[in-house]
Amino acid sequence: DIRQAKTYVSLIKNIINLNQVSNLTIQGVILEGCRETVVQMKNCANSLVAGCTIRNSGDWGVLIDGGTRNGVADCDIYDVGAGGINIKSGDRKLLIPAECYADNNYIHHIARIKRISNACIHLWGVGNRASHNYMAHIPHNAIYFNGNEHIIEYNDISDACYESNDAGTVYAGRDWAMRGNKIRYNYFHDISGFEGQGCVGLYLDDAFSSAEVTGNIFNRVTRAMMIGGGRDNIVTNNIFVDCTPSLHIDGRGMNWMAYHIDDWIKEFKEKGTILGLDYNHPPYSTKYPVLLNILNDEPYSPKGNIISRNICLRGDWDKPAGFWPLSIEDIARPYLKMEDNVVSPETMVLDNTSKSFVIADPMFIDPKVPEKGKFQLAPGSPALEHGFKQIPFDKIGLYKSELRAQIQPFNL
Repeated sequence: DIRQAKTYVSLIKNIINLNQVSNLTIQGVILEGCRETVVQMKNCANSLVAGCTIRNSGDWGVLIDGGTRNGVADCDIYDVGAGGINIKSGDRKLLIPAECYADNNYIHHIARIKRISNACIHLWGVGNRASHNYMAHIPHNAIYFNGNEHIIEYNDISDACYESNDAGTVYAGRDWAMRGNKIRYNYFHDISGFEGQGCVGLYLDDAFSSAEVTGNIFNRVTRAMMIGGGRDNIVTNNIFVDCTPSLHIDGRGMNWMAYHIDDWIKEFKEKGTILGLDYNHPPYSTKYPVLLNILNDEPYSPKGNIISRNICLRGDWDKPAGFWPLSIEDIARPYLKMEDNVVSPETMVLDNTSKSFVIADPMFIDPKVPEKGKFQLAPGSPALEHGFKQIPFDKIGLYKSELRAQIQPFNL
């Protein structure tokens, strides 16, 4: 009842501003009631926001802008006007990592004012990490990343993109050189887009290339994963349960998206760079030697993608273009390497003669509700025989910590 509530109007822009501060910890504080971002850290080092509740702002919860080894850990962030944690650190041109992180945070009900493109966590730059976070009730992205050598691991994400359709729970796009990123051991579940019309769990958009996607679980996600015309993505040891479809892979660079690649080639001819980066000289030429020949190696094609040792239970697996929801386009299929994937007999598959998968019961401990058995496979599983490794489900999501001991979002 508003007549019984305490009300206030915020007048200050920020609550805490740190500039070139080192070795400072802000711990166990409730921070709320500002018009813009709650905590700003600019060019800091070894500084930490820990065990805090951050809420009721007009913009972001925490912004880390530059600096090294700064973090946000064990915090609850909600009811902010834009996103949760925005990390912009590390030098892309020199590939110098920042080692900043968002770890063990509970982030929910964000983007109250700026509904779109303000995620729970943004990672920009080089060498940053989002790990063990629990993220839910998000109108658009849960994690947006841009840059190189980021790690996204052990996060629990649900009910994302509920006001969005052409959107991704974890999203990146439109850059050949955003390489070295690892997306592993995350749990995507109960994600279906605006009014149930569909969205994407992991969305590698418009020729994004070279993600390592390993050990993730997609459970009840529409279009669980998309490779939108990109190259050199490695998708191994993932579980797809009741996803429609599990994979979408296309060759958009060979048709409607070719104009982006035309622009990259034109820039290279005129300036010797692509998207402002010098591909032909260190550190890119030494760190990612495959880039050296990319303009001579069918640059419009989705080459180098590997899909292997994954499990699909129910839902859809391998449906050619022309069927909805879209799966693997015919123009992209010759460029793919697909092997040792195990698909349950009740899964929707239109090409039963393909050698890229094995139709067999993967033998979950609880096949009807795999999450009850923590998505573990029984001994003798054909997936284990084809090289699948059990996923450490118990390690996914929040963990007990002394720093968040006084502020618990729920019983862990």
